[in-house]
Amino acid sequence: MSISDKLTTIRNAIKAIKQAIIDKGQTPSGDITTYPDAIGNITSGGVQYIPREVTSDGELQVPATDIKFNLSENIKTIGEYGLAYALMNCTSVTSIDLSHIEKVKYAGLSHSFYGNKLIASVNLSSLTVAENSSLDQCFYGCTSVTSADLSNLETIGFYALTNAFQGCGKLNSVNLSSLKTVSKYGLNQAFMFCFSLKELKFPSLTSSCFTSEYDCHLHNMLFQVPGCTVHFPSNLESVIGDWSDVTGGFGGTNTTVLFDLPATS
Repeated sequence: MSISDKLTTIRNAIKAIKQAIIDKGQTPSGDITTYPDAIGNITSGGVQYIPREVTSDGELQVPATDIKFNLSENIKTIGEYGLAYALMNCTSVTSIDLSHIEKVKYAGLSHSFYGNKLIASVNLSSLTVAENSSLDQCFYGCTSVTSADLSNLETIGFYALTNAFQGCGKLNSVNLSSLKTVSKYGLNQAFMFCFSLKELKFPSLTSSCFTSEYDCHLHNMLFQVPGCTVHFPSNLESVIGDWSDVTGGFGGTNTTVLFDLPATS
């Protein structure tokens, strides 16, 4: 086979790969915007492992540059494993928009943006429910992230935010103002090694959120974080004030825990 024939075979193979990606509802690198949205939901495994080696022209590009990750606004729910590992260690992602996502099911965003170095902020401002393991290690090692808007998140499931922001050394602002319920290990090591995080507020947590210290809802959420102040509603002092996680500063160093917010019902 001549060199020309070999090149033609390679080009055809690349085009076939591209078409297979499109047929599966996945999008090549570049602006990642085209996803199935007829039912407004990313279903199980819908866009796992988004390929980054094929451009929209069917040419190899390793890695892609300046990826702007967007989903259709019609998509409100990310299903089980829907975006799991989708852009793990893809260091060219510069921005993401998840502001219209209202619910993430089991492992839906697990490891999705793990290791991305250029993302500056996380907007999940419409998210109300994070099911079990839904954001496990989602933004692990995203070293440029400075803020996370989870302002409408009410329910955190079992292991839902475990290590979600671990290693985000520039993270200094997290909005959890609507959070009412945290399941066992829901925030386990969520902000581990977030050295710039100086304040966390939980104004909506209720006493019914906690059943026993054994459940470890906030276990080591500030592991190795220095000098963070954590604010709780005043009525929670009698419920969790003497728990080892609280008195131990949630695994942080020089943590200040205050029960200085208005009481919840």
